[in-house]
Amino acid sequence: MENALSLLPVGVLKVAVIDEHTIKFEEGNDNFYDIVSINKEAISNTEIKNVIFELCGEEIFNKEKDAIFNALKFKEEYSSEFEVRLKGNNEKWVLVRLKLAYEENGPKIIFVLVDINKQKQVVNRLVSKIETSKLIDSISKDVQFEYDCFFDTITIPFDEAQEKDIPAVTSDFIKYNIDRHVHLDYITKFKNIFEGRSKSDKGSFEYRGSRLNNSEFFWLKMSYFYLRDDNKKLNKIIGRFSVIESEKQARIKLEKQLSLDPLTGILNKVASEAIIKELIENSNDKENKHGLLVIDVDDFKNINDSYGHKKGDSVITLIAKTLDNTFRSTDIIGRIGGDEFIVFLKNVDNDIIIRKGNELKDKLMNDPFPVSVSIGISIYPNDGKDYIALFSKADIAMYQAKLNKNEKVICYSGNEPKREENREKIKKEIKKRESILIVDDEELNREILKIALEDEYNILMAADGEEALKVLEENKNKVVLILLDIVMPKMDGVQFLTILRNELNEKDIPVIVISAGVSENMNDMIYQIGVEDIMRKPFDNFEVKNRAKNLIDLFKYRNHLVNLVDEQKKKIDRQMKSLQESQSRILSNLSTLIEFRSLKSGGHVNRIKKYVNILLKALVKINNSKYDISKEEIDVITEAAALHDLGKIAVPDNIIKKGSILNYEENEIMKTHTIQGAKFLSKILETKDEYYIASRDIALYHHERYDGKGYPYGLKGDNIPVSAQVVGLIDVYDALTMGTPNGNPISHSKASEMIINGKYGAFSDDLISAFIAVLDQFEKVDKSKS
Repeated sequence: MENALSLLPVGVLKVAVIDEHTIKFEEGNDNFYDIVSINKEAISNTEIKNVIFELCGEEIFNKEKDAIFNALKFKEEYSSEFEVRLKGNNEKWVLVRLKLAYEENGPKIIFVLVDINKQKQVVNRLVSKIETSKLIDSISKDVQFEYDCFFDTITIPFDEAQEKDIPAVTSDFIKYNIDRHVHLDYITKFKNIFEGRSKSDKGSFEYRGSRLNNSEFFWLKMSYFYLRDDNKKLNKIIGRFSVIESEKQARIKLEKQLSLDPLTGILNKVASEAIIKELIENSNDKENKHGLLVIDVDDFKNINDSYGHKKGDSVITLIAKTLDNTFRSTDIIGRIGGDEFIVFLKNVDNDIIIRKGNELKDKLMNDPFPVSVSIGISIYPNDGKDYIALFSKADIAMYQAKLNKNEKVICYSGNEPKREENREKIKKEIKKRESILIVDDEELNREILKIALEDEYNILMAADGEEALKVLEENKNKVVLILLDIVMPKMDGVQFLTILRNELNEKDIPVIVISAGVSENMNDMIYQIGVEDIMRKPFDNFEVKNRAKNLIDLFKYRNHLVNLVDEQKKKIDRQMKSLQESQSRILSNLSTLIEFRSLKSGGHVNRIKKYVNILLKALVKINNSKYDISKEEIDVITEAAALHDLGKIAVPDNIIKKGSILNYEENEIMKTHTIQGAKFLSKILETKDEYYIASRDIALYHHERYDGKGYPYGLKGDNIPVSAQVVGLIDVYDALTMGTPNGNPISHSKASEMIINGKYGAFSDDLISAFIAVLDQFEKVDKSKS
């Protein structure tokens, strides 16, 4: 314990309470002996009591003694603080803090002594040495601190080890250092955080630093997180300091802000609002009437996501130019947000203001790239006599215009619902925001990253890889970036990344690794698995924020290009489908023409298609290992079957329409329709896809027979495409049951028997078996005379 106490830059003494009259020395550190000028080797219990009596003085000693033993009686907590002047030691002032602590082996009184004179020197040295140089330089890199609430000490782990006179631990932080570290305007809020009176156990706070040694003011940001014990009592505060900018930088930035908007060339928010406020202040509410327009682009995010940020910028520029061309040179035009503008019209009537709003809306909608805007209008002095009131009313009206699909220019009337009344809608919008998943086993790191990013993104958090996978599953299509630690319990970052990229095949979410434990070899490995960027701890919030935004934008643009390619592909597919449908209609009409020309009974083509569909399904069912034909392929073959006799276009009418049996020469000419059909198809069908292949095979081979005795090539067995075998059998069946120009129809049963017995050529055993299995279905089609 003594070693631990000796590390503190304050004097610490612990005594045990035996009874009302007896205390016993337990331990103390070197600073305590130095402050009270006692030789620690000669210390005794009696001397300790005398030392405390001398230290406090009779009045304070008796008062504190009574208070302590009264608290002991009821087992209550007690602490106190007072300043005393030590006698005989240059009348040195010492700050004394005492605390009653209940330990397992009995109650203890802990004294904490701070040499105020010495502390003042330390503080002055700390302030002049650290605040103006080392602290600012270090904080710019994000410096973590740890504040001990009991001892009022703050630890700042500076890397500058050579600076021996800069204490790593500064005692009495609140009492002495805050006044020198923080500008007077921010001390109360700062102290509330460090004294545990903050409304939240975590957060961030921007404040202005004090002017020291004629140096600049500095603006700083502190992120903090409360650590409490099991009884919810505050023990420590852990957080980070970071410098935002110096006063000089702030002045330069302010000067820039008071100029024109760099993208559009019109006034920016600061300048436009300042001018409008001044004009309103100088107006007479009885003589002047002004109008304020708040203009917001509808679905601007979709423009950026669909066409890229460059297009988004061009839309903003277009609006600025249109504003400039629509309103007078004396009107005040400004851009007050990413896609939000204001216009202040001086000395105009209501109808002119509304007309100008509609004129602007119409011009933007009639542009080659139409842009929809929502416009809210408020009138001075009717709706308000200052800028804030006017803007609030115009903003409410603009929000109402956003919810209105038909009326996009709305004047404030007092009946519009406020934004607060649309909370559910706003919540839904927030849920639609892009999400960043932070995966880190250190809660502080997660909270710091969350604070840096939550203004622009919805933040999801996980403490390890397993939890991250669950969060990712619950938030599909919402996560646009993952910030990943490597060294974690349960499932580490490498395992998570491997599952994400290899098992889940998730390639559209970028990953930034933020870790202290990444070696050069591991760098190469995780890059190979699929990580887009690597950052090392401790990280800089500003850098993380910028890298995250750039990577998200890059992937959005990449995904946008992918979507464009997909859209083009879909467009081409639609065109191809439309072309195929047109070709199919033409070919179907040709088939009908052939049917009519051949004097076949009506519905031949439709019946053939129905028979083919039935028989193919039966064939697959009988032997699906041999006939691996998908449903889609069956549909293609069914449609292609309609063109089986396309080649008969080339056969002369006197042969096609002959009412008797053909002679040898005529029969040979008739046989050429198979080859002619295939030739026609090669010329008519521009795309050589599955439909073309099936159509060609059927037209060319549907008169081939399984025993090799068919035509035109005498193919045998399975050398004949299955589609042609099926259509060949069905063509025979339909001709027998429906009749031909030189033959009368016969019954279904008779026709089936003749085909099965090979009367009209040989067919495969599988095909005959399938045919037998669907005879009942064929008969129904036959009787319906489709």
